[in-house]
Amino acid sequence: KQPARAIYDFKAQTAKELTFKKGDAVNIIRQIDNNWYEGEHRGQVGIFPIAYVEKIPLSEKQQPIRPPPPAHVREIGEAVARFNFNADTNVELSLRKGERVIVLRQVDQNWFEGKIPGTNKQGIFPVSYVDIVKRSPSKSSAHHIDPHGYHENRTPSSTPVKRLVQDALHGGGDPYQALYNYVPRNEDELELREGDVVDVMEKCDDGWFVGTSRRSKMFGTFPGNYVKQI
Repeated sequence: KQPARAIYDFKAQTAKELTFKKGDAVNIIRQIDNNWYEGEHRGQVGIFPIAYVEKIPLSEKQQPIRPPPPAHVREIGEAVARFNFNADTNVELSLRKGERVIVLRQVDQNWFEGKIPGTNKQGIFPVSYVDIVKRSPSKSSAHHIDPHGYHENRTPSSTPVKRLVQDALHGGGDPYQALYNYVPRNEDELELREGDVVDVMEKCDDGWFVGTSRRSKMFGTFPGNYVKQI
């Protein structure tokens, strides 16, 4: 059995499917096909979509289950549906051919998460069913801090980042210690290793922090629930 962690709620639609909630521990018994696993949760055995869980490396098994990072809404860009897509579950998003969709993030190599503009419809859909027509510029990037890397002719939107970098260069911020490893999922995020000390410059309303790792000297965003104040 391969231990895994649910990254979305999944409600069984048939007797053979397995219900679980985001954050639940699930044991994968076998892979049925490209889309489904068979697994076990709280003594129940059933099938569920591969895209709804992430495998936990065996070396992590003995460590406490990490909380899921706070949802970080960062638009990848706009896309247009190439085909109709009918949602099979309550977390999938139905698309009509030619419909415009805002892509929020890439869940894995096969799925995007997005929303239909002007509505409250949001969910996941296959990457192959849409064409990206406009990419959003990345807000910032995790990088080695270079005092000469920021020039005054940058766009006004970079001003808060510039201020944070200057704070980092002068050793500002409150020290926090990483409770868990965190692997960045976007280019402006900061890698954490358990025990790392990070100087936190800013705490965002969405639960993410901005700071600099003393180990790597890198600067970026990371989940606030992965660290504790020293």
